[in-house]
Amino acid sequence: MSKLKKFEQAALNVMQLMSKTITARSFFVASTRNNRFKILEKFNLEGGCPIPRNVDEPVEMSYCHIVANNKKPLLVKDAENKEPFKSMAVTDAFSIGSYAGVPIYMQDGSVFGTLCALDPLPNSLSEKDISVLEMYASFISNTISLEEAYSKLKQYEEQITLELQLAKNIQTSFLSEKIDDEQIKIDFLYTPSSHLSGDLCRWCKVKDGVYTAIVLDVMGHGVSSAMIGMAITPILKNIVNDVNSPYEVMCELNRLIKEWFQNNSKVTTFITGIYLVIDTNNNVIKYYNAGHPAGMLVNHNGTSEMLEEGGVPLGILDELPYVEASVTYQTPCEILLYSDGVLDHLIEKNDSQQLILALMDRYKEYVSNQVSIIPLMKDQVSRLKTLNDDICAVSISVK
Repeated sequence: MSKLKKFEQAALNVMQLMSKTITARSFFVASTRNNRFKILEKFNLEGGCPIPRNVDEPVEMSYCHIVANNKKPLLVKDAENKEPFKSMAVTDAFSIGSYAGVPIYMQDGSVFGTLCALDPLPNSLSEKDISVLEMYASFISNTISLEEAYSKLKQYEEQITLELQLAKNIQTSFLSEKIDDEQIKIDFLYTPSSHLSGDLCRWCKVKDGVYTAIVLDVMGHGVSSAMIGMAITPILKNIVNDVNSPYEVMCELNRLIKEWFQNNSKVTTFITGIYLVIDTNNNVIKYYNAGHPAGMLVNHNGTSEMLEEGGVPLGILDELPYVEASVTYQTPCEILLYSDGVLDHLIEKNDSQQLILALMDRYKEYVSNQVSIIPLMKDQVSRLKTLNDDICAVSISVK
């Protein structure tokens, strides 16, 4: 067993105190676990027993195995004249004349080891010393229990951190690859508030000149919302390949979410989102907004439009209202989709509608100056000390 750092100092403090109340001149704390007798800490006054350094022997070689096996204190007043102690090698090795030892218990009732007092002279210890040893052994027991609990907690936290990092890597692998072809360019920002994100963004080319893009925001953030998002991702990929209508895509996602949670009254969730179909052949965008912050369309000629038409978040109603919208655009143009974490962290505080208008003004300015918004957002996020919500943004440039 490796030494427990806080235990070392506590044990030394205890033995120093014991030396003032017990007539013995040598003291040690030993572990008797795993059938080994290991002296963890020792304290000697002048003329005490010559306890060797780094004692680590089979437990049967020590007096302490009797204490540990019987789970009772042991008092040996005259070791050199009493069997089996006078025949044990440790009696001569430590020059033990008298010995008193008590078990150190753990919270589960098992014996960790022993707290012992010994002296080269016989009859230096008595029954009254046992009660003093037991009092100090209880203190040492508490110290060991606390430190072992802390050590286990740290190990658990380290394991959780590793598992969350693995989950983060898996979640990141679900993100779409950037697109930059003759018709369109897509860049994105994806930053969880902790290890995992409840935001989801996907995009793809479904056929020549036709692209889809979606941003979803699962209620809450962290592991549970991230798991829902990761469960949606492969399903979404299949839906997008089979369905062209944004309304139908959102209806299918709504049906699945309701189905997942319909038999569990203790678990409810809802998801906001916006889904686009961008037809570069006809300069048309079809979209459905399910209770999500408005998407933004900015033409390079200075005109703009909010992509806000839609219905309630997914997972609330059995059937979504049919509010699919369609807008035309001028090439080139820019489209921005984002989660509300962008509004919470990157726009000066105001009511939600004013935040969206402020973001639109900023976005129009960037487009006018031919400045890409995603690198600027990434820089802003990198300077934030804490994140209260996940941040996700998708920038689509139609050429």
